[in-house]
Amino acid sequence: MRVLHDFQIFAAQRHGGISRYHLELLRELRSIPGVQPEIVLAWHESVAAQVLDGTGIPRGFSWRTPRFKGRFWLSRKVAEYHLSSGRYHLYHPTYYRVFQHPPGTRVALTVHDLVHELFPDLMTAGDPTVALRREALQRADVLLCVSECTRRDLLATYPLGDKPVVVTPLASGLRGQPTGRRFSQRPALLFVGPRGGYKNFALLRKAWLADESLRRDCALVCLGGEEDADDVRRLPGEVHRYRGDDQLALDLYASSSVMVYPSRYEGFGLPILEAMQFGCPVVTTRGGSIPEVAGDAAEYVEPDDVDALVAAIHRMLGDSALRERRIDEGRRRASHYTWKSCAERTCAAYRGVVGQDV
Repeated sequence: MRVLHDFQIFAAQRHGGISRYHLELLRELRSIPGVQPEIVLAWHESVAAQVLDGTGIPRGFSWRTPRFKGRFWLSRKVAEYHLSSGRYHLYHPTYYRVFQHPPGTRVALTVHDLVHELFPDLMTAGDPTVALRREALQRADVLLCVSECTRRDLLATYPLGDKPVVVTPLASGLRGQPTGRRFSQRPALLFVGPRGGYKNFALLRKAWLADESLRRDCALVCLGGEEDADDVRRLPGEVHRYRGDDQLALDLYASSSVMVYPSRYEGFGLPILEAMQFGCPVVTTRGGSIPEVAGDAAEYVEPDDVDALVAAIHRMLGDSALRERRIDEGRRRASHYTWKSCAERTCAAYRGVVGQDV
């Protein structure tokens, strides 16, 4: 079974959960007998794509480059050229544009969340995601959801008839060992990812401003997200911002005292598993899929309750028994999710529309 993944998310992200998902999925699909995964990266800006080095996965034309006018159009033409060969049994877009392909090529589409449909007021005006997703859902032969929560939200939002909808949970893809690097002499409160909208960094910001002891005794560390935003630059106290590779991420997880993840909604919540993998206890909310992923291994607060967040952080910092319990529970929780399982479920979904004999 020949499977082609396209360039879309790699043209949009240097790092990110969706590009991580496709890269890890490709690596694991490679090890399944009878599956021949390929990817066409074309012109892209993904740093993460280097994890495919040495895997033997065909990448076609691949050139990492800054954005330039017409880059997406050119990359699309390259992808459609590959698809037009008719060599592929299945096409798996990496985002919500389904490019022209032969009628006999089946399409698998992954739905990561329904945040644009559920929180339209928090989205940028003119965001095309909902329209693109609606059309892609119609054109796909099988839909893959990263959590049961996403599957429920999808079925409640769109009329899909008898189209198969399969849950394929994610896993942490960080490899290697921490270097022992420390980023502060104080206990670090870690926030990971974009800070705007439904990601709700505003709650952590309010907690930081409201509690003098946090500012006095702790450091606030942000990984990823907006580079020049005033939401972090103007905060008092010891505040750090970082952008970087997987080694930086796992060093931050391993050295931080708490990861605070106050998101209002997640389709999965990959940073939660990554933090748990490296022994960083998590304070989060019950938004979307988060309880499904974190289970009993996290401390939960309401997404608008500043006092509750301050109290939860202090509990995690001051109660050593609770802290150790959450660390142990988190490591066990993270170990339950593997990319091998994700790939096996995905392959079964592929074969459900392509056929078992291909």
